[in-house]
Amino acid sequence: MIDVEVGDPGSFTPGTARERTLELLRATAPGDVSPQGSADRCETALLVVSELVTNAVKHGRGVTAMRFRWQGPCLRIEVSDYAAAAPAVLAESADREGGRGMSIVSALCEDWGVRHRSHDLATGGKTVFATLRFRDPGFGEGPA
Repeated sequence: MIDVEVGDPGSFTPGTARERTLELLRATAPGDVSPQGSADRCETALLVVSELVTNAVKHGRGVTAMRFRWQGPCLRIEVSDYAAAAPAVLAESADREGGRGMSIVSALCEDWGVRHRSHDLATGGKTVFATLRFRDPGFGEGPA
């Protein structure tokens, strides 16, 4: 697990999160996953981080923690905030501005979910996680 220094939760922005994520990808990607060779996946990771952090800032009263973990070819992204309310995938609506963040995360990631940090859901906050595959099964195995 790699923790990202958040500092003051009120000042941790989606832009800061994207910068720190790109630094992390460059520094920690497993040998068979290169940010240069997986540019589209890196862009996807930046988009997912941006959506999760935006939700935490807008609806969760700020980011309290951001963590990453490589699990084989997948990167698990976790963003924690102060609010107990879980994000949801909303029905499509051409009339609504915003509200598409978790639909985007759901479409791009292998999975996502919410883990509440306390039995007291009113004050304990939550962690939203998303898992992004950086390479397909069978990567590097050669022709069949």
